[in-house]
Amino acid sequence: MSSKADKSPVPCKCQGCDIQFPSRNAVFTHLVQTNGACLDPEEYINFRKYVLANRKRQKVMILYGYIPDKADICNGDDAALILLKTLAGMYDEEDEMTEQQQSDSLRINRSYGRSGRSSALLEQDEGTGAITEVLATRLPVESNIESVKDWLKQVNERVSTSLKGSSSQLRVFGKIDVPSAFNAEVDVGHRRIECLFPVDLLVNFDEAQSFNLIEFFERFPSLFDGALRIDQIYSRSDKHETNADASTAQSNALDQDTVTYLHGLKKTMQSLTTHIVERKKEHVANKTEKSLGGKRIREKQNGNRKPNTKLSAHDTFASDAGEVVANGTSDTATVTGKIRGNGRDKERSKNKNKTTDESSKFLLERKRYHNFTPLAMAHEYLCLRRLDRFYHRATLRFDTTQHPPRVITPEENKRNIRPFLVLSLTADVFLHGQAPRVFGLFVALARGLIDKDIVECVFDEHYPHLVPTPPLPVFAMYAGEAAYTKWEGKMQTVLSPRRQNIFDKGWNDSDTVNAVEEWTMKLRQHTATLWYQNGVDAGGRLVAEKKWTGDVLMPWVERARKQLEHYRDWKSARAAVSNDELVVDTTASEAILSLGMTDLPPLAGVSPEVPAMFERVLHLLRQADASGLWPSTSAKRQLVMVSTLAGDSNGTDSSALHSKMSLSEQCIRVKNTVRREESSAYVYDEGQGGASGSFSVGAMPGDSCSQPKGNTLFPELMKAAFELEIALCPDREPSSTIAINRNAQFRPHTDSGAGAGQSTSLIAGLGCYSGGELVVEGEQHDIRYKTLEFNGWKQRHWTMPFAGERFSLVWFTPKGCEGVHGIDLCA
Repeated sequence: MSSKADKSPVPCKCQGCDIQFPSRNAVFTHLVQTNGACLDPEEYINFRKYVLANRKRQKVMILYGYIPDKADICNGDDAALILLKTLAGMYDEEDEMTEQQQSDSLRINRSYGRSGRSSALLEQDEGTGAITEVLATRLPVESNIESVKDWLKQVNERVSTSLKGSSSQLRVFGKIDVPSAFNAEVDVGHRRIECLFPVDLLVNFDEAQSFNLIEFFERFPSLFDGALRIDQIYSRSDKHETNADASTAQSNALDQDTVTYLHGLKKTMQSLTTHIVERKKEHVANKTEKSLGGKRIREKQNGNRKPNTKLSAHDTFASDAGEVVANGTSDTATVTGKIRGNGRDKERSKNKNKTTDESSKFLLERKRYHNFTPLAMAHEYLCLRRLDRFYHRATLRFDTTQHPPRVITPEENKRNIRPFLVLSLTADVFLHGQAPRVFGLFVALARGLIDKDIVECVFDEHYPHLVPTPPLPVFAMYAGEAAYTKWEGKMQTVLSPRRQNIFDKGWNDSDTVNAVEEWTMKLRQHTATLWYQNGVDAGGRLVAEKKWTGDVLMPWVERARKQLEHYRDWKSARAAVSNDELVVDTTASEAILSLGMTDLPPLAGVSPEVPAMFERVLHLLRQADASGLWPSTSAKRQLVMVSTLAGDSNGTDSSALHSKMSLSEQCIRVKNTVRREESSAYVYDEGQGGASGSFSVGAMPGDSCSQPKGNTLFPELMKAAFELEIALCPDREPSSTIAINRNAQFRPHTDSGAGAGQSTSLIAGLGCYSGGELVVEGEQHDIRYKTLEFNGWKQRHWTMPFAGERFSLVWFTPKGCEGVHGIDLCA
């Protein structure tokens, strides 16, 4: 029998109407066209599932933008979900898609999503819109939609219908077929976020009583994106003259004071970004930490598959960050061969062997942005980030007599109207809350409210305290675009909307670019409306700006000035220690004072009196201390303990004080010593940290967990401590567990696990000591013979340095100990 005969159509009969059809496909067509009228409902549902499961699909990237509100679109996931539901309805798959997506919306694959890392630390800021974003999904291959233009028209009509009556807006700009390997989130080369705010934010009104706001407005010429090279205005020669380019007549009209002022703003922006620096020894650890972090992400995405052992650590790092540079250019050639193939292996090998001196002489140094997010500490590797550019993109004015406010063109020359600055950030990934805080710190610096060395303070990875930065209102932010440089080269297609003829295909056509530019102005008009929504006060000042300054900025400035003074003392003391200005026999208290704690009250002035309620527990704590039986501090708990005191008899841990290891090197030390999965900087050999130590009593969750040794070592102390909790807080449900700490100073951290049975921890300090306050999210609390309840699982907390004898008790109930009361375990 011939192969041709084998492939001939086989007649098939419809089981519903018993009609004979020439082929199986003809039966399918019949059932689809009649909506299964000849089948009973259950049979038709099964038929639909079969057809949908076997539909031919093509992976596509969809370019779209959205304007949020508090109802339909609160974040990017909401916008993507609305778009996916619209597409499901368009392809007659709405019921099936809705069930799948509502079960787990984090599977949405989009530019500013976080499903690839599954970390809340990378979640997009709620309430932010997007000029453009890319969504990757698989759509059925349909022949009845003739062109992308027709497809866009259908999608946008359906989106408008679904959002009818809502203040949210969503618009789709384009669709491009992509290979199956394309990932809209992971493959982003860089992301951009814009912020639009009135120049009022740059004025320190408290110190400018006679300040003329209109004159200040007139200093800013209106500038549209790309219409004028803004950097020509900011640039100046050695003679402090403006750049007299023939195409910038507008900039020549600026007076020298304005040029100097704008140049100062540029320098402030640059101070908050990462820079190309000469490679140093400590950068090897940064590189290794980044590669290890990327390795864990890839292993998570690939399940239990073994990583590619042929790729060296240098390759992993370069492909992940592209940061090693030579002569100001990115040295990503080492991975080019692996990415593109097609005979490039020789070039890859050649460039890889070329590293030595030239190719690794410089690198783009990352910074730790832990003070720019409410969700992380310095030791978390995701905080080690790039911030490539921070620049002034446009200056706009709006005619508020119209709704929405009309954008005034530069040709209208209405400089007396309030200008809005459009500032732009470009980075590899943005942490949750990072962009609002970068812009907020910039405003504080531009207004001269805080000294410039606050920048060094907030990025110093060794400083053992958090210095949270002030967030600008989140409604002023929106996503710009995501760049897919690697895929543009592979596909020979422009994958971000821009006027560029580097490739013939992609989103560089005039229709797409014009639509995106129109949408950009619409989003900016929306943002300006939010700034104006509370009106203007009698002095012409925006109420929204005034409220943010009073509620957020000025309280932060007051705290930050104190923290900056402490940082300066700490830094001077650290420098003195590094220069061996401390002798080895320095006492413990003197060592603490030398580390910037000159403001500690003298220990001699601390009252030795002990409240009667605490007497017995303090007596038993001192007894346990003197017994020599104090349990070893667990490796996990050591991770967040400061080792500033000594492991020797004199109490000076010179190895810790003189250590010059970077935070990244200490993170690697943790991985090798403790064999933990999480990255952390704080681990020391048992016995380091002077007399400090920490152990638990009570119950531990799970049958597999061994119960604390302290239960049998110090049963009297355990019982007295649980009784103290009941006496201190009789209305509080008794806890299951107590952490007992001796002379322990903790770095900023959140407690592992989750609370159960109660949402808060309870802490109290005992002993004769000075300092030692507990700091919770930046607020200091004196806990000496006082109690404080706080959420240790969610709120970041740490210990201020202290002198003297300091014990602390932390009562809590971890997850898995629901209904367990520690007092019931006492004999």
